[in-house]
Amino acid sequence: LTEGIISFIIDFLEEFVEQSASLDARNAALMGEVLEFVKSHNDVPEVEAFFDSKVPELDGNFMAHLNRQEKRLLASPSATVETAKLLDMVKVVKVLSTEAVGRSLSEGSNVAVIMNQLLQYDSDSTRVQVMRAGLATRDDLWKEEFFKKIDEAIVETKGMESEDGKEMRRRLETMQNDNNEFL
Repeated sequence: LTEGIISFIIDFLEEFVEQSASLDARNAALMGEVLEFVKSHNDVPEVEAFFDSKVPELDGNFMAHLNRQEKRLLASPSATVETAKLLDMVKVVKVLSTEAVGRSLSEGSNVAVIMNQLLQYDSDSTRVQVMRAGLATRDDLWKEEFFKKIDEAIVETKGMESEDGKEMRRRLETMQNDNNEFL
C-alpha cells in the first residue's frame, strides 16, 4: 500500500511539473508573439484586432504571467534602459490584453458565463480592470442583473467553509465593491 501511495504521489508530481512547464512555455511564446507585434505595428485598429483575435489565449494564466514578469522587472537589481523599455512594453501588453478581454466580455450576453470568466483571474486588480472594461459598454439593466447575480453568488458562498469557497466569496466581494461606479 505504501509503495502504491508513493508511486501515485511521484506520478502526480511529474505530471504537475510537466503541465506547469508546458503552461510557462505557452505563456512565454505568447508574450514573445505579442511583444513583437506591438513593437512592429502602430495602427490602433490593427493592434486592437490582433489582441481581439488572441482573447482565448489571454486567460488568467497569461495575465498572471504578465504580472510575474512585471514584478520580476521591477525587482531587477541592475535596472538598465533595456529593462525599463521591457517593463513599459509589459505594461502596455497588460493594458491591451485587459481591454481586449473586456471588449469580448461586453459582447457576451450570459451574465453567469461572464461572471465565471472573471472569477478565473487570480489578481484582484486584473479581475476588476477586465470587469470595468466589459461593463463600460453595457446598459444599466444588464449591469443591474450582473451585480444582482454577484449578490446571489455571495449569499450562496456564505455557507462554504472550504478555502476554495472562501476564496470565491472574496473574489466576488472585490467585484461587488466596485458596483457603485456603474449603478
